Amino acid sequence: MLTHLLMNPRRSAEPAWEPVRYYPDTDTMAIELRPWPGHPNETAVAYDAAPDLVIHDAPDGAPWLWERARLAAPRAYCGGARCAAASAAGSGIDDL
Repeated sequence: MLTHLLMNPRRSAEPAWEPVRYYPDTDTMAIELRPWPGHPNETAVAYDAAPDLVIHDAPDGAPWLWERARLAAPRAYCGGARCAAASAAGSGIDDL
């Protein structure tokens, strides 16, 4: 069974919204579909949608985040401009 990451909503003092994050220690990518729509004390509801895919629904009931695990090739899931910039800079997916 897929291990769920603890995903906390962003606080207003944190940097700008980053919709794609890769966690090399668990080989997991979190893909936010939209900024956190709930209040800071609310939590998401997560469920297994497919092997290696967990969908987190926000308090409003709509999907908020996809969690992909065991990525064989993380770059295949990375957005174009960010991956191109990382490749041009000679940095890897961990630097995105």
